[in-house]
Amino acid sequence: KSFCEGNVDARVASFGESAELRFDDMTGRFSKDSLKKLFTGKRARYKSIDVSMYDFESVKSKDGKQEWVTMWYKQKWQDQKGMWDSAVYTDDMKFENGKIVVLDEKIRHYPKKK
Repeated sequence: KSFCEGNVDARVASFGESAELRFDDMTGRFSKDSLKKLFTGKRARYKSIDVSMYDFESVKSKDGKQEWVTMWYKQKWQDQKGMWDSAVYTDDMKFENGKIVVLDEKIRHYPKKK
């Protein structure tokens, strides 16, 4: 929600001191400063973002040492030129001490209209 609203600081605050990101176009481990720079650049591409949440599930390992949350949602966005697009996402997030330390994002793009 914070990313949609353009509040990058709140988005970064939900992450641990470092986090592993696995996105469609890149993978890596990032510090909070690097996350802020990355998310600021990504958010600047869009005039508007809207998320329609389908469902989510939180799972803890049997030993209680790992917690993961999976979210299924549709995201629509308007770029800075006013063009709209959308995709369906599945995000798997690993949490430690209430903070995201892994974000693994999968995207299903809709076919372009002809």
